[in-house]
Amino acid sequence: MIGSIVQNAIALMDSLFLFYLGEDDFAAIGFVSAFYLIIISVGYGFSRGGQIVMARQDGGSQFRRIGISFNTNLVMLIVLATIFFFIVRYASPWFLKFLVSNEVIYEKSVEYLQFRSWGVYTGYLGLGMVALYTGVSNTGFLVIATVVLLGTNLFFNYGLIFGNFGMPQMGIGGAALASNIAELAGFISFAIHVLISKDFKIFHIPSKVVANYRIARDILKISMPLVLQTSAGVLSWFVLFTLVENMGQRELAISNLARVFYLILSIPLWGFSVSVNTMVSNAMGSRKYEKILVIIKRTSLLTLIITFTIAIPLLLKPEFFVNPLLNDEQMEVLYQAKGVLRLLLGIFVFYILGTIFFQGMIGTGKVLLTLTIQLLSVGFYISLLLIGVKLLGFNMVQAWALEILYWIAILVCNLVYFKFYFKK
Repeated sequence: MIGSIVQNAIALMDSLFLFYLGEDDFAAIGFVSAFYLIIISVGYGFSRGGQIVMARQDGGSQFRRIGISFNTNLVMLIVLATIFFFIVRYASPWFLKFLVSNEVIYEKSVEYLQFRSWGVYTGYLGLGMVALYTGVSNTGFLVIATVVLLGTNLFFNYGLIFGNFGMPQMGIGGAALASNIAELAGFISFAIHVLISKDFKIFHIPSKVVANYRIARDILKISMPLVLQTSAGVLSWFVLFTLVENMGQRELAISNLARVFYLILSIPLWGFSVSVNTMVSNAMGSRKYEKILVIIKRTSLLTLIITFTIAIPLLLKPEFFVNPLLNDEQMEVLYQAKGVLRLLLGIFVFYILGTIFFQGMIGTGKVLLTLTIQLLSVGFYISLLLIGVKLLGFNMVQAWALEILYWIAILVCNLVYFKFYFKK
């Protein structure tokens, strides 16, 4: 769980600090971080492709090839990072100009991206490291590396956003720079551990082979559908926040606050979804097909229990948990967000079930089928958003409610597959 929160935890921490800085910055970070996560999702999809390849090699006791797969995955991620660095730094200001109606939100979004563009490299390399650890089910150090990353982010966010510790006061730009520094610290800690730990010697890491064409082809074959899947999922968030931004700055701030709660409550699901993917891939590699549905069902139940133990009190009485930390203006935003926060209880039921079954299907290797399901469901959801907001005049809460239909569509497709086609 801890190893899976990195990118979202960085966005979450940026939002929390900027919430105290001002509503303009808080609203802007909600919008621009949704855009930046589309870029990160591409690297995430490629890293997951590498993770699945390494998990299968681990399940088949092909230990020597894991080091080569790890190197190959990193090389592919560096090439991708270079491409997206130029896109984020030079193309995104032009692109966002057509979408953002508020000039202040636009200027702050561009400021954030000019600094954050350098983080594509460290972000992608960090994802490559997480793919290795989760692929071989050696996840213990993820806790330490994540603590290093988040601790660094906390320190530099406090310093660079507000101008503390003798650092310049940079506002939203400081949040971006702090995230870059934190990701670099996390990557360095990963690299040092891999080089000095005896656990990775069996995998011949570091491997003398820089990259392998056949393994690159396998990673590419698996990861391309995953890239489209993860990017499409994050794209739906960006469409939602773009539509909400056009409703007004306060609506955007409320939605970003709801997204903070959404991210916090998603932490168990992130961990379990990566775990179920790795376990199903390992079971496939070991030809233990009868265990796959058991893994998926038990993981779903565990995720529901853990998530709702936290979610019910937090979403029904949020002021009880955060009241001592907020001023009157911030509490007003919280009270106005209560409608969306209660709606999250319904969203999370189908979000959890849909995600766990979906990740289980990905672990079986049915990447083209999962891609088709994802693209059709995202297209269905975005169409509902555009029709509801643009044509029917849905308000912010009604727009958020449409996400339930998205996850129901994902879940139904997966249940049909496992019920009627998996055994065949």
